[in-house]
Amino acid sequence: MSIEETKKVITLYVTEDGKEFINKADAEAHDDKLKSTKFFEVFYNPDLTETGRLMKTDYIEVKARWGAELLACAWAEKYFGSSVAFVQGTAPCRRWKLNEIEYSELLEEEYKRLAVITGASNGKVNYF
Repeated sequence: MSIEETKKVITLYVTEDGKEFINKADAEAHDDKLKSTKFFEVFYNPDLTETGRLMKTDYIEVKARWGAELLACAWAEKYFGSSVAFVQGTAPCRRWKLNEIEYSELLEEEYKRLAVITGASNGKVNYF
């Protein structure tokens, strides 16, 4: 019995999120899913004793072909309540704020994902 050394050339398809595929069709399908996924930075938890400054930052992922920002806002209103809070009960400030970001910005830092929101064509929204 002898061992034979051979070299193989394999083409890898790498998508924006770093996933590797041997099959181009699978890579393109995954890339299409990425294109319909939006990421939002969520600022929340205002300091209601002094400044009104939003103290925490986390992220949500919205998988929808359209209306991603509306779905993200609907989730935030359900999760955090009204977007308006009051410092010491008198001065209005934001309770939460959303900022759309690119996936590549998430790769640069370790992040906490608060939710994955899936918008369905039948009008139902799923929160995970």
